[in-house]
Amino acid sequence: MSTPPAIAGRGLTMRFGPATVLDGVDIAVARGEVVCVLGPSGSGKSTLLRCLSFLTPPSAGAVHVGGEQLGMETKSDGTTVPASAARLRHQRSRIGMVFQSFNLWPHLTALGNVTEGLVQVRGEARTDARTQGLEMLAAVGLADKADAYPARLSGGQQQRVAIARALAMKPEILLFDEPTSALDPELVGEVLAVMEALAERHTTMIVVTHEIAFAAEAADRIVFMDGGRIVEDAPADRFFTTPAEERSWRFLERTMGRYLGLSRPQRPDMSGMSRHDHEV
Repeated sequence: MSTPPAIAGRGLTMRFGPATVLDGVDIAVARGEVVCVLGPSGSGKSTLLRCLSFLTPPSAGAVHVGGEQLGMETKSDGTTVPASAARLRHQRSRIGMVFQSFNLWPHLTALGNVTEGLVQVRGEARTDARTQGLEMLAAVGLADKADAYPARLSGGQQQRVAIARALAMKPEILLFDEPTSALDPELVGEVLAVMEALAERHTTMIVVTHEIAFAAEAADRIVFMDGGRIVEDAPADRFFTTPAEERSWRFLERTMGRYLGLSRPQRPDMSGMSRHDHEV
């Protein structure tokens, strides 16, 4: 019997009124795999993460974590019914999410932000939660900032607290939604260093990012999206050297030149295409 993916989405569709933001997306991530999701703004990347985490349940399709379908539960008689609120909270606790806007509690210290979920959601004693919280802050290089409030932390430090908070809950999968997009350029590196360390430890991660160099270095796989669909899903080394889809190539051509260490991908033969076809 094969091991189920750490997380999988099948036929994920998300509609907001007449607009289809996510259009029948299939994605599966194995345990220990790092997948970076790339694509232009408005392509559905962040919506995909919100559906996978069930922060926004999809309009259609299903999400499974370790083989268990989110939002559903099986009764003792074998029937499958919508999950209770308590069951859904338990299911979602298997997934950690790091947002671009930090989402820290301003009235709690860095340590308080990390431990609050341990106490309120997992029901752990405050002394045990404090020990774990200090360990998580140390892991992201903020052991000396445990008693600092968010207003006294830089954007990079706040994002590292958010990562420590997610790690403290011991999730099976970590989802990152453009974690560096709200940071000053000088602060991006300290957050990416933490994420690279997590990747080296084979933490299961799905990362929506515009940091192309990070994706090339840390990802096992690249998922490239456009128009609410997955255009290409390929190993990272192949995606950045010989992308299979012309749309992927055009995206890389416009973004890769700003980053060092990435070679120009092999250009497809487009001699038979009109000028209009070359436009993004």
